[in-house]
Amino acid sequence: MKANKAKGEFLPPLPGVSIASVTPPPVNPNFILRSQLLDRMNRPAPSATIIVAPSGFGKTSLGAQWAMQNPEKTIWITMHASFTQNDLLKTIISSCRRVIPDFCSKAESLFAGEVDGHAMGVEIANELSQAGKDFRLVWDGTDLLSQDLVPLMQSFTNSTPINLSFVVLRRSMPEVSYTHSASFNSLILLTAADLKFTNEEVTAWAKINNIEIENQVIADQLSAADNWPAGVHLLIEKMRSQNPNFMKASPRMKLQSNMIVMEAINSMDEIDRNILEDLIFFEEIDLNIVEEMNGSINSAKKMEAMVDSGAFVYEVSQNSDKYKIHSMIRDYLESSVAEDSERFTKLGKKSAEMLKKRKLPLQALIAYQKIKDENSAFLIARESLSQFIFSADIGSLKKMEELVGSGLGIGPAGKFGIEIYANVAIGENETAAHDLQILESMIAGRDVDKGAADEIILMRSRLAFTSGFFKDAIGFFWAAHSRKMNELEDKKGAIPKHALFGIAPALDSAFLLDDKDALWKLRDLVQSSNIATFSSKNLTFLISQALGSLSEGRFNDAYTLGKDAIKVAESRQAGGAFIPYAAFYCVADCLREFGKEEEALEVIDQILPTALKFKQYPWVIAYYARSALILSQLGRISDALQMIAKAREISKTPLLGLEINNIIDEQEIVIRVQTEDTVRIQELLSRMPDSEITLAFKVSFAAMQNPSQTAKIFEGYPEKSPRQQVIKKLMLAGINASNPLLAREYVDEALAIAAPTGMRQVFLQISPEIKSTILDLAEEKPTVFLQGIASSMRANLGKTRTGIGSREDRLTKRELDILRRLSTGLPISQIADSLHISINTIKTHLKNVYRKMKVESREEAVALGREQNLI
Repeated sequence: MKANKAKGEFLPPLPGVSIASVTPPPVNPNFILRSQLLDRMNRPAPSATIIVAPSGFGKTSLGAQWAMQNPEKTIWITMHASFTQNDLLKTIISSCRRVIPDFCSKAESLFAGEVDGHAMGVEIANELSQAGKDFRLVWDGTDLLSQDLVPLMQSFTNSTPINLSFVVLRRSMPEVSYTHSASFNSLILLTAADLKFTNEEVTAWAKINNIEIENQVIADQLSAADNWPAGVHLLIEKMRSQNPNFMKASPRMKLQSNMIVMEAINSMDEIDRNILEDLIFFEEIDLNIVEEMNGSINSAKKMEAMVDSGAFVYEVSQNSDKYKIHSMIRDYLESSVAEDSERFTKLGKKSAEMLKKRKLPLQALIAYQKIKDENSAFLIARESLSQFIFSADIGSLKKMEELVGSGLGIGPAGKFGIEIYANVAIGENETAAHDLQILESMIAGRDVDKGAADEIILMRSRLAFTSGFFKDAIGFFWAAHSRKMNELEDKKGAIPKHALFGIAPALDSAFLLDDKDALWKLRDLVQSSNIATFSSKNLTFLISQALGSLSEGRFNDAYTLGKDAIKVAESRQAGGAFIPYAAFYCVADCLREFGKEEEALEVIDQILPTALKFKQYPWVIAYYARSALILSQLGRISDALQMIAKAREISKTPLLGLEINNIIDEQEIVIRVQTEDTVRIQELLSRMPDSEITLAFKVSFAAMQNPSQTAKIFEGYPEKSPRQQVIKKLMLAGINASNPLLAREYVDEALAIAAPTGMRQVFLQISPEIKSTILDLAEEKPTVFLQGIASSMRANLGKTRTGIGSREDRLTKRELDILRRLSTGLPISQIADSLHISINTIKTHLKNVYRKMKVESREEAVALGREQNLI
C-alpha cells in the first residue's frame, strides 16, 4: 500500500508476524451496534478502557466495532500465549505500520541482533507521540501473555503517549498497573455486567433475526440467557433454525453451544469455577450456602466478586441476597462434574441434605434423582406430598406424579391419585369427583394399604364439603375415625393425629350446617388428640377452637384464635382449597359483633376473590350471606338483600347440594326481621331444618301466641353455650316486657353472661322496650361493656336508613302481598278479589307502594322488587 509521497510509505509487517494478529476482525453487519458502550469508549486522547469479561460477552466484537469507527488510525494487536519478547515487539511495530507511514523503519536491522525490550518499547511510544495525530490501540487478549512479558507491557503502558487512546480486552483483571492513564483521569473499567445486552438490545437482535419477541413463549425462552450476549445469540440461532415449537436443537447447534460455554468456563479462575461446581444442584444460592458447600471462609467474598462482575452469577432481584448461576453455565458444569461419578454423588447428597434443611423438598428430590438415589427421592417426596397439596403447589405435584404415585399402595392408579389431589387443591371439584370414581373402580377388589384408604377418605370428605354435601363430609370422617380407633392397641391414650383424617372439612360442614352438637363433638375430639400438644402451631386445632368459640358466642376467644390460624396458615404457605377460609370468617364475624362493620367487610373482601378462584362455594356463599348481615347492621337493607341475591345465584351452581341454601336462609331471616316481612320470615322458617336460629324463632312465636305457657315452652330451650343462654334470657325479657321488673332481671342476667365474651349485636336487635331497659341499666352502672352497647344503640337510632329498610319507606305486610301479586301479571281487579278488598282500597295501597319504592309504574315496582329480593 502506497501513501502520499510527502508522508512516506506504509512499510510491510516484520517477518514472522501474522496479518491476522495486526488486523481488526470483521464486524458482522447484522450484529447489534453497542452504541451505549461505544459512547463510553469514545473519549479524546489520552484515554484507556479496560474491558474484563469471560468469553461470550462480546469483548472482541465490541473492540472491532470501536476500531471500525476509525480504521485509518486504529492499531490492532491480537496476543498469543506463545509470544516471546521479540514477537510482541514485532507485532506492535507491524500493527503501527498499517496506519503510520515509515513507522520504525530501522526495525528489521534492530532485530538482527540482541534487543533491549524496554528501550525499544519506550522508542515505539516516542515515535507514536511524534506521528502528528491521535491514534487508537486495541490490545486483544493481554491475559494470554506469559508472566515474563508483564514487565515489558508495564514499561510500554507507563510510556503511553498522550495522543493515544487504547482499549484492553481481557478475560481476567490485568496484572499491569494503569496508574499512568488514571493520572489523566481518563481510565474506565467495563466488566461483564456492563457488556450484558440491555433488554432493548435483546429485542432489537431478535427483530433483526425475524424472531417474534412479542410472543410470550419466545420471550420466556430468551430470558433464560440472562442477557449474556453469547447465550442470546445461541438461542436466537436455535429459534431461526427450528420450527415455532422449538424442537430439539440440531447437533451442530449443540456443538456450537457447548464450545462457547466451554470456552467461557475455561476462561474462569480455577477457584471461581470450583465454587460454582459445588453449587450445581441449587436453583438459588445465598452466601451461607456458598460457605457451607465450599468450606472456605473466602468463598463468600469470591462469590460476591463474581456477582459484582456480572459474569454468570446474578441477583435474583434488586436488593436481594439470593443469586442464580446462569442456566447454560450451570448445565455445562453439571455435565462436567457428572463425569466424576464419585464426586457427583457426594456433592448431590450434601446438596440434597442442605435443601431439605432449608425446606426445599422438590429441589432435594431432584438432586437425589440426578445421583440416582431413587429410595431417598421417594422418601422425601412421600414426606412432602401433604405440604405440596396443602399449598396447592400443582407444579411440584405434577413433577412427583410418577415417583410418589407408585408408592401410594394402589399400584398404577397412584399417579391418577396425585392428579386428583391436584384438582382438589385448586378447586376443580367436578373433575376430581369424576376421577375419584374412576380411581375407586381401578382399585376395587384390590388389597390396598391403609394409608391409601385414608387418602381416598380424605378426598371424599373434602369433595363432599366443597360441593355442599355437609352431612356426607361429617359422615365420611366418623366412618374413618371409627375404623382407626378400632385398630388402636392403646385405646386409653391421646387420640393420634392419623385418626383425625378428614376432620377439617367435617368441622367446616358442622359449622355451616349450624349443627352445634356435631361441631362441639368434633372440637372436643381435637382437644383430646395428641395435636393439642402443639396447639399454638396446629391449624386444625386453632380452627376447631375458633369455630367452637364463635358458635358459643365467645367472640373474644374466636377472634384471637382466628387471627392465630391465619398467621399459621401463612407461615405454612397454605393455598387453594386448604386456605383457612373458616378462620377468615371467624375474624370477620367477630369484627361485626364488635361493631367494626367496615373492618369486617374488608376482611371478607380480602378473602372472597381467592375463595371464588378456587371454587370454595360453601365459603363464597357464607361470605356473601354474612356480608349481607353486616350491611343490614349498617342500615343498608337494600344492599343487604342484593348480597343475599348474589349468594343465591352462586347456590345455583350445578352439582351443589341443597344444604348450602341453609347458610343463606339463616342470614336472610335475620335481615327480614328488620323489614317486618312476616310472610317471607314464615316462608323461610317453614323450609329451614332445625337449628339454633329456627328454634329461637319458633319458641319465641309460640310463647307470644301462648303467654301463659311461656315457662313450659322455654323449658326445652338449650343453654349449653353463652350464646344460647343470652338469647334465652333476652327472649324471656321480650315476652315479659309488660312486667318491667322481671324483664329487667332477665336483661341483667344476659348482660352478665355476655360481658366476658365480646357479644354485642344480639342486644342491638331486640325490641325498643328492652333496649330502653338496657339504656337505663347503663346509666345506673356504667361499665365499659354496658356503655359500649348503649353507645351503639344511640348511634343506630341516628343512622339514616336507606331504601326499603327506612322506617318511613318500609312496605307493610299488605303492601308486600300486593307487590308480590303484581309480578304474576294478574289484572288489578283480580288481585283485589284474591285479597278480598275493594278496587279503591287496592289503588290506595298501590299509590303507597309506588311512593315508598320511588317508582312510577307497575313494571318499575316489580323490577325493583326483584332487584331488592322482595319477590
